[in-house]
Amino acid sequence: MTSNSAVLEVKKYKQIGNAVPPLFAEALAQAILKIRFRNKLMIFNPTLDTIRKDELLEKVAIYIRIVHIVAESNNVIVPVCPKDTPQEIINEIVDMGLVTEENELFVLRGLLKSSYEDFLSCVSFFLHNRLLFGSILDRFSNKKRRELQIRELKSDKPTVVDFFSGAGGLSLGFVQAGFRISLANDFEEVCVRTYRFNHPEVPSNRVVLGDIRQVVETLPSYNLDNVDVVIGWTTLSRL
Repeated sequence: MTSNSAVLEVKKYKQIGNAVPPLFAEALAQAILKIRFRNKLMIFNPTLDTIRKDELLEKVAIYIRIVHIVAESNNVIVPVCPKDTPQEIINEIVDMGLVTEENELFVLRGLLKSSYEDFLSCVSFFLHNRLLFGSILDRFSNKKRRELQIRELKSDKPTVVDFFSGAGGLSLGFVQAGFRISLANDFEEVCVRTYRFNHPEVPSNRVVLGDIRQVVETLPSYNLDNVDVVIGWTTLSRL
């Protein structure tokens, strides 16, 4: 799927409520699988605090599709989760950040509707087949992201601030070269959401949505000590 066709898909399906198109979820899942060893947010807010229902549904759909792709590639079928949700599944969903306690599962069920049972089955399959997944699903876990972010903050890597960051491609190059991203900024929401997803090592509050002129004025509030490199890239069409 090209970037243009992806945009068209998003526009098309935004007109039918919050449904996530299977083909679009499939394309995103496949793209994640292709870069599983190169890419390393908090990505979820507890369900009761969720404002962007469409974003939550999209990410859960991608999670489900990745699990099914991994299962299919190993010639196995994702078994149906037991009717009484095992505690290990509840704990994993809490670690992901979708709920803070078991009592909130009914809210998650209401949001996911027909996808709820499939999601539980996929979580169960992952927990019993971790070796098949490696670190590919870490980006869907607030707990894993927090651990990664703590390790990054404790590191002595040179630091980067990325303006006009887009989805984070230029940042990725610097991360692969041994840098740590201290702050990223873009004025397009879709870019910021994608950046946060692609860069779990960067705390969500350090990926800032807004006009660069306003962000620069508030830089002192981010306590950016000893920034080593400032990068930025844009096109005339975005000015």
